[in-house]
Amino acid sequence: MTHRAPRTRIEQREAVKTCNPPEIPGFNEQTPPRRADPQPPVRAVARRIPPAAPHSARFDAAGLADAVRDVLEHAARVGKTVAFADLCAQVKDLGELPESDQVQVLRRVKPTARPRSPKPQSPDLLTALISTEAGTMHPIYRQLANHAGHHLPQQASSTWTDTVKTLHDRYRTP
Repeated sequence: MTHRAPRTRIEQREAVKTCNPPEIPGFNEQTPPRRADPQPPVRAVARRIPPAAPHSARFDAAGLADAVRDVLEHAARVGKTVAFADLCAQVKDLGELPESDQVQVLRRVKPTARPRSPKPQSPDLLTALISTEAGTMHPIYRQLANHAGHHLPQQASSTWTDTVKTLHDRYRTP
């Protein structure tokens, strides 16, 4: 009894399931199997793979900070804030970092130079535009502001709102 060789993957899978392998051309039950020339066993050499660096050591903080800056400057130009979750979605790899590394990236965010500005910019932090989903000051902003020397009062929401308005005005003016 001869079988035709399966042509499709479905037929191949069915042949394997039913233990009915396809007929192999040039092979029949009377032909003994060919043996390969004996070769000495190959000794597998285990290559040393250096341990992977922790995720936090492999990220490009400057590159991520530039990407965050671009998103925040766009938000400033259109007069909006950016929810932290949306920022993480827009900046690849930011959301995958541990919080300490996220803070490190956000500390590096510096606004681009605004050559048409008549006077030097005050040091308002561009990261003030990072908000919660509800549109309020994100808790990380207090940490970033304190690090930059902007010590916020206990009830900082009005200070934060003023900073956001200042940033919106600065980026909207030509």
